[in-house]
Amino acid sequence: MFPRTIISLSFLLLATLARADVLLSNYPGTGTYISGSNLGFGADNNHREKAAGLTMGPQSLSFTSLIGVFSVDDGGTANVSGGIYSSVGGNPGSLLAAFNPVAVVGAIAQTVTLTTMLPFTLLSGTLYWFVLDGPTTTNLLDWNRDSANTAPTAGAGITSLGYRFSLNGGATWASTVTFNTVQINAAAPAGVPESGSTLAFATLGILALAAMAAHRRIAACR
Repeated sequence: MFPRTIISLSFLLLATLARADVLLSNYPGTGTYISGSNLGFGADNNHREKAAGLTMGPQSLSFTSLIGVFSVDDGGTANVSGGIYSSVGGNPGSLLAAFNPVAVVGAIAQTVTLTTMLPFTLLSGTLYWFVLDGPTTTNLLDWNRDSANTAPTAGAGITSLGYRFSLNGGATWASTVTFNTVQINAAAPAGVPESGSTLAFATLGILALAAMAAHRRIAACR
């Protein structure tokens, strides 16, 4: 019985180690998705960018993905792009890691997952802005929000910085209360435990292996 219990807990350990931490999220939202913010060059030829920001907690984590909901209001196709930026004066500063562009097709709201071109570590206690952009030609790419305009919730130890909006390609930024749908995910860097509790589970995993070996030795002597 004891070995089986330990083995079961070991599987729980593996699940814990594999999980990603949600740093900031209002996804999937509380209602239907509606128009939020145009990205890239709009019909007025203004270059729009939108950013969601956060301050990291006491642990450095590897960025894994940003999830958002998008549509192209005229039913066409447009690429959503952007990247992770430093924070300067409370606004996006310099580009630290670029996102792989992803095509959004059609006017129906759709979930898109953005990843960085190269691995990127979010350092503890550091401010970051996750900037989203669109095409450099006139388009109707829209970063949707839910009908309740739900503000994102920060994960444990994380502080939300809200959103910033630019009409001139990031030259200047302004505050906004349009809460576009976003989820920012990260994971512990390879070889680095996520927390003290994870270390405890790791110890439990070692005990499981020992218990299995002892059980086999006892069975062999019967």
